[in-house]
Amino acid sequence: MPLVERIVLDAHTSLGWWRITELPTDLRPRLVFSKNEEEFVARISNEKRRTQWMASRVLLKTLIGTDGFVEMFVDQYGRPEVENFDLRISISHTHDYAAVILSDRYTVGIDVEQVKPDLDRIKGKFMRPDELAHMPDDEDALTYVLLHWSAKEVMYKIYARRKLDFREHMGVHPFELQPDKGVFHGWTAKGDYDRGFTMHYRRLGDYYVVWAVDTESELD
Repeated sequence: MPLVERIVLDAHTSLGWWRITELPTDLRPRLVFSKNEEEFVARISNEKRRTQWMASRVLLKTLIGTDGFVEMFVDQYGRPEVENFDLRISISHTHDYAAVILSDRYTVGIDVEQVKPDLDRIKGKFMRPDELAHMPDDEDALTYVLLHWSAKEVMYKIYARRKLDFREHMGVHPFELQPDKGVFHGWTAKGDYDRGFTMHYRRLGDYYVVWAVDTESELD
């Protein structure tokens, strides 16, 4: 499984993504499972999904820099947590890629998605009228839609408490799409939670990876 790129954002935060080329039998020797994880993986009947899940865990171990057991659990809001390392993490995987971001100081979010025509059909379900009004009318339109979706997925993961409406509680400011990588900005506002986020993205062929770091969420 080739590491496509690893980025150290600061002394506390790093991320990376892999192109998945293996089968589960190739990945299994690189993982140490608890009994619950072993049973969970055995219940994943779809081989592609099982491969994606295992690949994301191999990537997490690679970024942490350990060959040992990484004890994971899902918190009350569905966010993955690491029990035996003092880290906040976010994990995403789709078809051919797995992506992970981790930090020992901040809450983080990451999303990797493939550009698909289906997104255009459902854009009105997650894009606000002002966001739709700034869409380009050329071949970049579908990518622009995908980046809005991924940005809101990232902000949803960072918020972590669920019950966020993608149009009412989150927004993306207008931006100019760059060919291979770029930066844009989003916001989440619900109740007393009001945060702005700087989104970074990279193009991976017909995939894009988007991430953000909540620097207002510094951990003790």
